[in-house]
Amino acid sequence: MKRNKKSQRGGAGLRVSVYTSVIFLSLFLSYLLICPYLAHLAAESQTEEGFLKAVRLDPDNAAYYHDLGRYYQFNLFQPDIKKAISFYEKALRLNPMSVSSLLDLARAYQFIGEKARAEMVMGNVVKLNPMDPQTIWDVGVFYVVEGMPLQGMESLKRYIELDPEKQSEVYDLCYKMGITPEYILYNLVPHSFRFYRDYLGYLMDSNMLDNAVMAYKRMPKDGMNKDIFLRLCNLLIAKGRYDDAMDVWKDLLKTIRGKTRLANPDGRNLIYNGDLDYDIMNGGFDWRLRKAEGVDVYVDNDIYMAGTRSIGITFDGEHNPDITVMKQIVVVKPQTRYMLKAHIKTDGLTTSNGLFLEVTGIGCNSLDARSEVVTGTNLWKEIGVEFSTPDDCKAVVVAVRRQRSLRFDNKIGGNAWIDGISLTQTDDRG
Repeated sequence: MKRNKKSQRGGAGLRVSVYTSVIFLSLFLSYLLICPYLAHLAAESQTEEGFLKAVRLDPDNAAYYHDLGRYYQFNLFQPDIKKAISFYEKALRLNPMSVSSLLDLARAYQFIGEKARAEMVMGNVVKLNPMDPQTIWDVGVFYVVEGMPLQGMESLKRYIELDPEKQSEVYDLCYKMGITPEYILYNLVPHSFRFYRDYLGYLMDSNMLDNAVMAYKRMPKDGMNKDIFLRLCNLLIAKGRYDDAMDVWKDLLKTIRGKTRLANPDGRNLIYNGDLDYDIMNGGFDWRLRKAEGVDVYVDNDIYMAGTRSIGITFDGEHNPDITVMKQIVVVKPQTRYMLKAHIKTDGLTTSNGLFLEVTGIGCNSLDARSEVVTGTNLWKEIGVEFSTPDDCKAVVVAVRRQRSLRFDNKIGGNAWIDGISLTQTDDRG
């Protein structure tokens, strides 16, 4: 009996010991589980006290050491860079792969003049993620913001190569940071046609024509399609930069046709593609065709006067359009007389408002000259208009037009064809 009682007491003591151990273990595990949560709550205060409490509660979490480093580095009232560096280093001992900690550590070194250490840290960042665009971007931005443009350009060039779709973001950053266009062109843009083309597109989108012309002159022309040439040429024409536009235009002609200028055999005709035998490019210094409701404008390979094609115009007889059927921008000299001629054929062209030639000045509104108006049915006939350019005139618009009629019977019908267009200088007025 005594043995049984002793055995019972011993069993009860063991149970109490086990229960106690379980309770303590549960409490300990609960503490371990709740500490990270409490640390998170403490860090959310974004105060020194909160971050220090978070470190005590969760000492193996590198993020809280990083947060403390940033608190000391960027504190507006009492910054402490040495403390910041100390906490960044502790964060990196716990998480050596933390790019954000490395970047902030490099910034801290840079701030106190430890440039060599800053560059060494940035080198480690790149080594950790040499193919990660975001990392390379962070490194490039660091160098640019910290006043190290050469290193910044190297990193950002690599970023562009890794993620070509983000080029505009890089160029935006560099221009906002005041990096010169020459430096960007020669040190940032990768040396291949694709990147030059995209950079040129960025400059044109941003209306930075001076920089666009500089980039255009540097980039290889092989592989460029006509759309790039035409877009730049059109922008330059719109800004009145005719010399630059003409350079681009000649490059275009040389690229697609092997010639820099096509004209009459005597070389006097200033109109490009006057016989209309080449495909109309609708831009640059070529013809620009226009359509309107009730008007069909097309290239006719069957009816022509010279060469192999003409421009045909068909009016449906149900509309009264005011339309510039075709036009071309031509560079001219001030104070000079010119003669514009064209050949026109018509078939049943109704109303008194038929087709005519018109010359208007660009930026010199006093120039507005017109030929006779052609209606009815005519075999090929020559029409023309002579005009003089004002003192301030550098370019004109040559056009074939029909003006809206104000008469009751104003619906125009019939067909017309235009061919053999020329503009020649007759003499200098001065």
